Amino acid sequence: EGAAPPVELIAQRISEPSLLVVDNFEHVQDAQGTVGELVNTVEPLRIMATSRTPLQVRGEKIYRLDPLGVAGGNGRRPPAVQLFYDRAADYGVDLADAGPEADSVHAIVERVDGLPLAIELVAARTRVLDVTELNARLQESMGVIGSGGAELPERQRTIRSTIDWSLKHVSESQRTLFRRLAALPAGASLDVLEAVAGTDLDEDLLDAVQGLVDYSLVQAVRGLPGGTRYRQLVPMREHGLDLLREAGEEEQVLGRLVDYFVDTAVERGQSFEFSHEPERELRVDHQNLLAAMRFSLDHSRAGDLAEAFNHFWVYWFNADIGMTALPWLAAAAEQVDTPYMDFLMGFFAFQQGDMESVGERMGRAIEGFSELGDQRALNRARWFAGAAHPDLTEGRRMLLAGKEYFDTEQDGISRFLPLLFLSINAVLQGDTAQVVELRKSLLNWAERADYRVLIAWGHWNLSLGYIAIEDFDAAESHARAALEMMVEDQYIEGMASALDLIGILESRAGNHERALPLFGAASDGFEKIQAHRWFESEMFMNQAIAAATEDMGEERVAGLLEQGRAAGLDEMLKSVESN
Repeated sequence: EGAAPPVELIAQRISEPSLLVVDNFEHVQDAQGTVGELVNTVEPLRIMATSRTPLQVRGEKIYRLDPLGVAGGNGRRPPAVQLFYDRAADYGVDLADAGPEADSVHAIVERVDGLPLAIELVAARTRVLDVTELNARLQESMGVIGSGGAELPERQRTIRSTIDWSLKHVSESQRTLFRRLAALPAGASLDVLEAVAGTDLDEDLLDAVQGLVDYSLVQAVRGLPGGTRYRQLVPMREHGLDLLREAGEEEQVLGRLVDYFVDTAVERGQSFEFSHEPERELRVDHQNLLAAMRFSLDHSRAGDLAEAFNHFWVYWFNADIGMTALPWLAAAAEQVDTPYMDFLMGFFAFQQGDMESVGERMGRAIEGFSELGDQRALNRARWFAGAAHPDLTEGRRMLLAGKEYFDTEQDGISRFLPLLFLSINAVLQGDTAQVVELRKSLLNWAERADYRVLIAWGHWNLSLGYIAIEDFDAAESHARAALEMMVEDQYIEGMASALDLIGILESRAGNHERALPLFGAASDGFEKIQAHRWFESEMFMNQAIAAATEDMGEERVAGLLEQGRAAGLDEMLKSVESN
């Protein structure tokens, strides 16, 4: 054909609609100009290309191939699980559909984030390892993932060689960002990346992120609280961590992560006052928060986080989340002796129902905050000290003193909580006259603020108020509203607390056989998150158990409580919903 351009030659030969399929285009990336010219010059031609990175030609439409799904549905195996079963069968390994083997397969595909190559390579190990042993080893280290067959190109024989091939084709700043992101187990928003990993790049941060996303080294996850999030699949992150440690940057990045939570603590604390959204955003970052906490213990930063966490008290009030802080708290308390640590120790003791420790720690915190001149922290400590005080009159005095400081502020949780504590104090003193009206106002505030978790707790507390004045129809209505919201949010502390309410109401109606298993299941839920029942619900529950014991005897009562505990929270919730 002489020196005729390839595009011209192809154009001469294609007159009918045609499809050109190009696989693994990233290996001939320099030909992208030719592809663009073909598409724009040869009208009947369409090109379908697979590639680790977009071709970046005019008219390109990108269809991302995500990892295989790991969650099941309609009784069918998830795609990732099916691939593992298929490959294991290719090696002559017949895996069970249920039991420990099936559970291990599900755990394996979740561990590798549904990445097909990783699943193929791990499944090959079933030739020499039982799948349950394979799962146990994989949970400890990705090193158990093997290599592919000799027929594969070198770049595709191992997970790491595949990742390294992509890393060779991105910029130095992108490689730096890749390894730094690996220090963040929850991934990161752009703001977090900027503060923790992108401060000294030789490239615009957003350009660097886009380069990593284009090469499928990082995933952009949309639709989460806090905006778009950038995360790595587990095999990528594990390799990134190795690279981070080789570069000697892990301590620097985690130190910046601690700085980030410390620097944003005051602003976060203020935002928690008025909206549930900031809490939802921090939940997405929770694994990063735990990573910062672990790092702080070995690098003399626990005191910094203790002070920051005094602004996070609303976040930690959710016992489902709070339980994850307990190991750090125990270790940090041995290193840090400040009023901020005293407050945290007292706060978590309150969550666990240890009122003696609450009084001791909050008393020390009040003295310390007084010396520091931190009036906000001092008066917040007064709430908890007052709520836990054995002398109800003195407790009320402390609650009123703590409340007065916040009365001049806008409506927020710092006005909500002392009023709630005062209403509990009134119940314990037998003064129920104002309890319902006060709790109605608290629920109304939560609804005006659209503060979802406090709306649920508002219904729950109002239900207790109605129980106190024996308006059981109103109590059940609010108990059911609370239960519905707690179940929808899968909030363990809330679901257990709502079950207690239903049990109390069943008991008041004389249905001890239905009430006691609910108490048992709720107890199981509280124990799982190391939390304690709220004052009033425990009081009413104990009254119900005493009435049942008088009616049925101790042995029967103990048996029904254990029946509920054995059934567990989920099973008893189903029984309540069916009724």
